[in-house]
Amino acid sequence: MKTILSLILCIITTTVLAETETPQHDIDIIKFKFEPAEITIKAGESIRWTNKEKRQYHSVWFEKTGEPEPDYFFPDEFYERTFDTAGDFPYRCGPHPKMIGMVHVVQSTEDSKVEPDTSTEESSTKDSPQKEEPPKKEESIQPTP
Repeated sequence: MKTILSLILCIITTTVLAETETPQHDIDIIKFKFEPAEITIKAGESIRWTNKEKRQYHSVWFEKTGEPEPDYFFPDEFYERTFDTAGDFPYRCGPHPKMIGMVHVVQSTEDSKVEPDTSTEESSTKDSPQKEEPPKKEESIQPTP
């Protein structure tokens, strides 16, 4: 009986935790393209760019925000970023400037009464190229006017 109760408790806990997780969106990097090249997400959600190339390194650089080019990531590695502020965020691959993409961030339904932030204040984001899930460093990003 204890085993059955423990199993039920595990299932309930797993279900509750899965429902509270922030959605993550995926963009593949393959054949020198971001796929999809344009995406719309809600504020607070994350995007993971995964390098699916066989031998090529890439970066995801939000150059127009004024931030420095991030580290390159290699095949089977990924770069992840959380967007907390509504706005349009163009990006490109640092070593391959013709590789471009766009992230559109809209207010989440919970924040629908709040106007999109169009000020010059920076919002917090998390990003880092990685193979596994080590802690992510926090940086700031601003929407492009």
